[in-house]
Amino acid sequence: MREIILPEIEDDENDRLRRHEDRDEYVNRRRETREADLAREHTRRRAELRQAEESKKSKKAPKKGQKKVCKKKIAVIVLSILVLAAIITAVVLAVIKNQKNENGEPVAEGSNEPAPTIFYSKLTGLEIVRSGAQSNGLTYTVEEAKAIADAYNAAPTYCMQIPNGADYNRIMAGLDNAAVMYEAVAEAGITRFAMIFQNPTGSAIGPIRSLRMYYLDWDVPYDCTIVHAGGEENARIEAASGKYRDLTESLTYMWRSNYGEYYAPNNLFTDASRLKNFNANAGYKTSDYKAIARQTYETAKKQKEFIASYSKEDGTEKMKEAGLPTDAAKVTSIDIDFGTSITYNPMYEYDAEKNTYLRSYENGDKHTYRICKESEQPKLSSCGKEIQVEASAVAVIQVKEKTWMDRWNHAREDIETTGSGKAWIFQNGVYIPATWKRATRNDQIEFIDSDGNKIEITPGQLWISAIPEKGRVKYE
Repeated sequence: MREIILPEIEDDENDRLRRHEDRDEYVNRRRETREADLAREHTRRRAELRQAEESKKSKKAPKKGQKKVCKKKIAVIVLSILVLAAIITAVVLAVIKNQKNENGEPVAEGSNEPAPTIFYSKLTGLEIVRSGAQSNGLTYTVEEAKAIADAYNAAPTYCMQIPNGADYNRIMAGLDNAAVMYEAVAEAGITRFAMIFQNPTGSAIGPIRSLRMYYLDWDVPYDCTIVHAGGEENARIEAASGKYRDLTESLTYMWRSNYGEYYAPNNLFTDASRLKNFNANAGYKTSDYKAIARQTYETAKKQKEFIASYSKEDGTEKMKEAGLPTDAAKVTSIDIDFGTSITYNPMYEYDAEKNTYLRSYENGDKHTYRICKESEQPKLSSCGKEIQVEASAVAVIQVKEKTWMDRWNHAREDIETTGSGKAWIFQNGVYIPATWKRATRNDQIEFIDSDGNKIEITPGQLWISAIPEKGRVKYE
């Protein structure tokens, strides 16, 4: 193989210097070029970034017209959501309200327990019982509660004569039993009561006094056991005729109090167990009575709340909002005058908190009674404090009344209990001008307002005062 010999390259000092200078110049040019390239690249990148930022802004911020459209769309969407939520809420509440358990009973809101079904007294309008859990730990179904109420409403009724004369202390017993109290002059300007009640309680009820024919007339629609101690001759004979449930003075079913607190003839009393025993022994198991029409709790509450906030400036037309006639008026005090003695003229003061009328007499005496519960034939002063009578409603009826002489030359009163006449109704803090009507002895009394509507009486104890044509009524 032929050997190739490369020629040696000579490198003198000048050539080396020239090459070194050329190299530095090259390096400098490259550096300058690189720096220029970097500067251009930096400028380009900044331009790109600025353009990208502006592009983003243009996408986020729509034009002026587009902005309004977006707001409208958002408002429509929000409104639609709210409407849908309201519909769903209404449906859910309706389902809850109408929810029933497996027995078909309505279920109370927010609970798995059925809403109670409430049953009321025909005689008083007050609640008797309700379905559901009871305070004694028992639970009643609707059917069980109804059976209890039916038995209560069908139980025998009682009509008792009670004295109001100033010849005794006028502290009575057991008036808490009363559903209705009739008040009228018995003789010599002295008033007397007929107390109507059902399902009695207490170990003392009375005193018991004699009967008058017009009280018997008022008793008839109640199909009641008439509790009295003798009476005016015609009334006594009629009561004993066999057409009525007659319980006159009897030491089997009554007793005379001999504690020095009450004296004859105002010391005759009975009690709940004796009254029930009389009916049981006589075979009187039920009463088929006609009750005075009663308001519901809801109606009474509505009227009470309306009258509480009512003022004369509101105008009479507003009375219609509470189901009242336009001539109704807000009244808090009542004075009733029988045209005889202030000893027997009752007065009432309205208690708005309790929705009751506190009863007293024009001479300043409070009308009081006691409740006796435990001992047999108790001493009434041991039965606790005196309680002032509180009526839930007061009715005053103007009647035709005259005096006649019996065969013993005793002055007697005669009152027409049928027909019609002027009436004043006070309940729920309001006075309603009215007319009373009663066609026959067998019919129950009705009250009609100035618009021709039947007046229903608020639940609770009703006091009816029958004043003669010379009597009067004041109120404010």
